[in-house]
Amino acid sequence: MITFPRRLAATVGAVIALALWGGYLVRTGDRAALWLPLGLSIASLAVSVLAAFKNELFDFDPRLVGGALMLPQTEPRAVSLQFVLPLNFVNAGYAEGVIEWVALKFLPSTNGEEFVCGPVGEVDLVKFIQGRRHLHPENMLGPFLPFPLESKKSIGKAVLFSPEPSDGAQRVLIPDDYRMDVYLKASGRAPVKMISVERALTPKLIADFAAGGSIFVANREIKL
Repeated sequence: MITFPRRLAATVGAVIALALWGGYLVRTGDRAALWLPLGLSIASLAVSVLAAFKNELFDFDPRLVGGALMLPQTEPRAVSLQFVLPLNFVNAGYAEGVIEWVALKFLPSTNGEEFVCGPVGEVDLVKFIQGRRHLHPENMLGPFLPFPLESKKSIGKAVLFSPEPSDGAQRVLIPDDYRMDVYLKASGRAPVKMISVERALTPKLIADFAAGGSIFVANREIKL
């Protein structure tokens, strides 16, 4: 079966060929003044077709650039585990698309249990840092929702993640070394692992968080 791009290309090619043939007949009839408008019309038709079917002809190529992982404390203090990760969503392609969701997966090296965190909100990063990296209503922007990403554009967001519930139990970090994988789900694509951070969490960081500190993991270990 002929794919959509090939069908579209064949259709446009046939229309242009017929238009050129008609223009040739007009020209041989001593109506050369009509040749230029006809050529411009053909060019306009081609541009219109490309604009109308841009998303079908070109690729949507979403990518992620990660910042520093943060484990914030909340005000008032809560026992729930949450993460803030600044991300740049980049479209390296020429077609538009929709970013549907992004998720974190933590995998322990020895004793802990792996777990997945989903996006639950967006954070005002400036206010968050000014507020000693503590979460409170004033530095929350709202829930994380799917959003469009135009061709050759990038959008920065500080995303708040929370562990997905497991048997209704509150997630507790067992001291261990955890690798963090970041997955991205975009329109028309299966979820893809975009970023991996070795030792994103360590026993010392987990102990410091349990003692009431807000944790900041430098981004020098992030690999694209």
